[in-house]
Amino acid sequence: MSPGKQCTTSPPRRQPSHSIRGDGELCFRHSLRGGATGGRFGNEFAIASTYVHACRVTGVAMRPRRVWFAHPAPKSPASIAAFFQVDELDFDRAESGIALSEEDALRPLLRSDPRLMRTADEIATGALAEHSTDLIAMVRPTVQASLSNGDVDAIAKSLHMSGRSLQRKLHALGTSFVAVRNDLRREVALQLLDDPGRPLADIAAETGFRDLASFSRAFKRWTGKPPGAYRDGLREP
Repeated sequence: MSPGKQCTTSPPRRQPSHSIRGDGELCFRHSLRGGATGGRFGNEFAIASTYVHACRVTGVAMRPRRVWFAHPAPKSPASIAAFFQVDELDFDRAESGIALSEEDALRPLLRSDPRLMRTADEIATGALAEHSTDLIAMVRPTVQASLSNGDVDAIAKSLHMSGRSLQRKLHALGTSFVAVRNDLRREVALQLLDDPGRPLADIAAETGFRDLASFSRAFKRWTGKPPGAYRDGLREP
């Protein structure tokens, strides 16, 4: 969570947050407004209480993937690692947090609360809609920068998610990685064809095609004309 401006009339408030990463990890983060790191007691209590509550409501002694704290490392961090049953423990971070595996994040609760579930579902749906609106805008410049050698896994990795997750989210928006890439190839090809001195083979390579023949077939599907004929039409009065 990005820290906001610290209010001068009241102390900074603690900001818990959570997010689901593309690699199947649920992260709970804890920080202070104004960029303050907080003290050891407050940081450890916040993360420990989150961990204990998660174990209690599921009835499972979870093993977090990672735990990290904003305060400096104590002299004997082994007791903290033993409490959380975690191997990866870090200190002096910008915030405190704990990361659970996707398996633990999806564990059913021992007792259900339909009203709480409805509220959580509304919040999650709103957050997903807000994120999805910007997803294509996030993907397009990354794809355009690597038309010649970028595949879905490489693009997804640059966006901190898996290729499978990216495909699924694009599908939910009514499109796909291939469709986004083809739209960009078409746009770039049309721009490059404005230069009469640029060889068609170079344009094919710059738009990510193996050879001129593949580029010509794709361009004809997009415009109804081969690239050479399209360029000739641009020069006609």
